[in-house]
Amino acid sequence: MCGLFFNMDMLFQEPLGQILGRLPLSRRIYDALVLRTGPYADALEVMLALEGSDTRKLQQICDRHDMPQGEVNVALLHMIAGLSHTTIVQAAPAAGW
Repeated sequence: MCGLFFNMDMLFQEPLGQILGRLPLSRRIYDALVLRTGPYADALEVMLALEGSDTRKLQQICDRHDMPQGEVNVALLHMIAGLSHTTIVQAAPAAGW
């Protein structure tokens, strides 16, 4: 959930705390995204490191949070594989095409 809301401030051009304050979200999500605290903060930090290209930084973050980097990478691959199996309903082509 945190990843879905992470860049909303850029999209809506207002502080993330204000945006999240208007949504019916768990306080834990707000704390992770705005305050970088709480039970989701570690996973958010790892997610942000995965988006970057600095593998050394990712390893340091994984070590700091006792998350084996290999397991983090496998979890990411499973998530991506799950997304690739999502069915996308396409409109039928118009008659005569």
